[in-house]
Amino acid sequence: MRKWLAPWSNQQILDGKAQLFIFNELAKHSIPGYSKHHTGYTVDLGCRENGILKKYSGPKGFATSKCFVWLKKNNYHNAKRFGFIPSYPKGPKKQGPNPESWEYVWMGRKVLLRQVSNELSSIGKSGSTPQNKRHRKP
Repeated sequence: MRKWLAPWSNQQILDGKAQLFIFNELAKHSIPGYSKHHTGYTVDLGCRENGILKKYSGPKGFATSKCFVWLKKNNYHNAKRFGFIPSYPKGPKKQGPNPESWEYVWMGRKVLLRQVSNELSSIGKSGSTPQNKRHRKP
């Protein structure tokens, strides 16, 4: 953990001179033990397009990549085919940090393929997605 504080001496840290730096870093990173990445099941993805690596957020971030479009198509069907779901999808309240288009959690292919199969058979029978069924007026 001390590595990211390398520019600061122990005395400067104790004197509070590194406090602003530490707060800025903690706004961007989880402290040890408070990240899904520590489980070994969560990954951050990037996508190389035209020689440029698109990762994280921002105007040229992962959400603007062809890879993200491919992953999220049809309710993240392609991510699920490989056993992953988005870590923090848009929509649900009180789930944690803001949605991160680049972060995915491994759930396992068997579990997710069963879910995808059920979703696809549901669409085939009714012509609508499960979400549309809930919002349809009688």
